[in-house]
Amino acid sequence: MAGNPRVSTRLNFEASRLLTAEDLEHLCGLRDELLLLAACAARRATREPELVVCRNTLAHCFEHLAQRLDEVLADKHHTDKRNDHQR
Repeated sequence: MAGNPRVSTRLNFEASRLLTAEDLEHLCGLRDELLLLAACAARRATREPELVVCRNTLAHCFEHLAQRLDEVLADKHHTDKRNDHQR
């Protein structure tokens, strides 16, 4: 990935309808963290040095993101169950 990645910052309309505002905010935060990792890893110019990251550090970053995603999914699951019981 060279240069600045082209990323849509628009939210999927269907996702914004199905998720709570809090869940959507958490997912946008996850997206932003992934974009930050991508930006750090991308070389902006051939003169820039390679980024050296310890594998354990990278693993920690991905584990953290996965845990945050699990929290959003668990919250969505519990919200759906509550809504099903109210119907």
